[in-house]
Amino acid sequence: MKITGNLRRKVLYEELFQKLLGVDNGTTKEVPFSRFLATKRRFRADFLMPNVKIIVEVNGGQYARGRHNRGGKGYETDLEKLNLAQLNGYKVIQFTYEMLRRGEHLKINDYYLL
Repeated sequence: MKITGNLRRKVLYEELFQKLLGVDNGTTKEVPFSRFLATKRRFRADFLMPNVKIIVEVNGGQYARGRHNRGGKGYETDLEKLNLAQLNGYKVIQFTYEMLRRGEHLKINDYYLL
């Protein structure tokens, strides 16, 4: 059976989550920034690894003129979110779904956490 579309993205997202749990067992999904930073902004982290102070983001739409490559307010808001995290001592790792399909997230111990 071939897995496609949204189901495939969900499988990859869950696979990434399991990999991150292996690095930091406190990893959680879809965490509001206000839970770990003093901010009133309504930002969310796709994954928060609190013990190693890493935020992992999965960006979609890079081939469909999504908010990450179109410019404008959506892209600027994403940059504000990532800058806020980095200025508060968090490392930010970003993936696209295409990178997940290629297995880049499976290398997380090898070179992303050095």
